[in-house]
Amino acid sequence: MELTIKKRFPLLDLIRGIAVIFMIIFHSTFDLKMLKFISHSSLSESYWFYFPRLIVCMFLFCVGASLSITHKNKFKLAAFSKRLLLIGFWAIIISIATYILFPKYWIKFGMLHIVATSSLLSIPFIKRPFISLFVSIIILLLFFIIIPNKITFPPEEWAPNSFDYIPIYPWFSAVLLGIFWEHLGFFKIKISVHSRKLKFIQFLGRHSLLIYILHQPFLYGTLYAALYILTLIK
Repeated sequence: MELTIKKRFPLLDLIRGIAVIFMIIFHSTFDLKMLKFISHSSLSESYWFYFPRLIVCMFLFCVGASLSITHKNKFKLAAFSKRLLLIGFWAIIISIATYILFPKYWIKFGMLHIVATSSLLSIPFIKRPFISLFVSIIILLLFFIIIPNKITFPPEEWAPNSFDYIPIYPWFSAVLLGIFWEHLGFFKIKISVHSRKLKFIQFLGRHSLLIYILHQPFLYGTLYAALYILTLIK
């Protein structure tokens, strides 16, 4: 999700925009599966496992980069607090809405929850890129090598069957990597954007929070309406 940045960084908007497109594609197929338009086996197990994890990684990487861009010279408490409250508010709304509509699968700790939490956890790291990199590597080593049974926090058992579960450990590592890469000047790389398609992708990246909030109600609502119409026709 994007954070408040007065000066735009085209490469960051582009990466986030690509993540938005990937998210819409994945959630479209997920909704088609939920409503039984397609079966789980219509796409490979690798798609269901790796694709959403790539999307999460891209978004959280951009969160770290955005925090660094906005606050590395001077921590802007007012802007940070305003954004945190906005994201936290929508995280709570999504939890309440999914609990009412899908009590078995409701979202306890999803994308917006981890964005809000990791934003707070990132404060000590924003001006310390090499410590960010070190901690990120430690987290990844612990998760993939040292403790191979893949313990997470919050634990997966805490949110069984949830539509969206993204634990702080190990995913906070992606945010820390974003902070590190921004300090290297990665997002200052100038890219020439003349294509309408690229400009559109950047537009999606600039408005990723709004799209995140609205896209699933639109996708699921449209497909549910289509299913209802098809049921009536039959």
